[in-house]
Amino acid sequence: RRQQTMTTAPKRRRPSPARNAQLLFDARWQAVLRTARDAIITIDPQGRITLFNPAAETMFGYAADEVLGANVALLMPEPYRSSHDAYIEAYRATGVARAIGRIRHVEGRRKSGERFPLELSVSEASVGDDTIYTAIIRDVSVQEALRQDLRNERDFARSLIDTAQVIILLLDRHGRIAMYNPYFTTLSGYALDEVMGRDWLDVFIPAAQRAKMRDSFALTLAGRPIAGTVMPIVTKSGDVRDVEWHGKILYDDNGAILGVLYSGLDITLHLRAQNAIRARERQQATVATLGRLALNEPNLGRLVEEAAVLVRETLATDFVKILEFESDQKRLRVIGGAGWGAPVVGNTTTIDEAGAHALAVLQGRDPSFLHE
Repeated sequence: RRQQTMTTAPKRRRPSPARNAQLLFDARWQAVLRTARDAIITIDPQGRITLFNPAAETMFGYAADEVLGANVALLMPEPYRSSHDAYIEAYRATGVARAIGRIRHVEGRRKSGERFPLELSVSEASVGDDTIYTAIIRDVSVQEALRQDLRNERDFARSLIDTAQVIILLLDRHGRIAMYNPYFTTLSGYALDEVMGRDWLDVFIPAAQRAKMRDSFALTLAGRPIAGTVMPIVTKSGDVRDVEWHGKILYDDNGAILGVLYSGLDITLHLRAQNAIRARERQQATVATLGRLALNEPNLGRLVEEAAVLVRETLATDFVKILEFESDQKRLRVIGGAGWGAPVVGNTTTIDEAGAHALAVLQGRDPSFLHE
């Protein structure tokens, strides 16, 4: 009988549970290193790079085999590069850390030489007798660029507010003064810190106009912005200025109402010029009317009375007298009047009294106005 022999393959030994756990941990760690969006770099106590993940390669522009074993200062711009070794020595000697255990905002240096802002977090770990330092690094160039854009926009807006020759005023929801620009400080005579937090109406709005302005403020808060509303203000010196206001609700980032933002244009001189033009036009029309009356009215007494009424309306005064100089008796006699409660025609005033108003009228040969 032929003897048959059989051979069998050796049985493959299964890894122990401890070995399985180690393999699983290593696989997970490698997956983290490969997929992490942040750069992960480890260094030894001498500052030499011992690990450089793919994100670090992308961030700094170096392949891992270019930097492994090199001093980590390679990734730093000056002055960090020159001082890094001294920092490590100081930490080893004193145990006082500047970066370990905290998040710092510093600069990195790419292979191209470009400097860029980064967020750095460093931890320390002991592996047997060895110490390793792990740095997790995030490139914050985009965030920093956005922050810089926001700073630029804020600074630009601030410069506009500070230099604008219009009023910029912010009231809170209760009508209290929260902010205004330097132009309004100059116009009103009030420094902002004198009136901040005070009621806007009580400080700046004439008493007769407060109810109207309060209603306008309430309507603006209700969603009906004002545009072109003319409302006077009273300055610290008591001067009244006419202002054309535009206002709308101001919201915070969460959509809550902060208050009302107003812009105001001082139109005092413009209105005064308009009023002066209108007054001149009225006066010229009155002169023309008086000329026609003089031609058509044969009765001098009625002509003078009509002239007094016209002059009063044109000059917007309460009272008017037309006086005739009687040289032989050195006196002035009223020949026409308007606005007086009692008849004044025929009344006389001597002009030899020092300081008499009639004397001033006669000597000046111009219309004279009396004010209380």
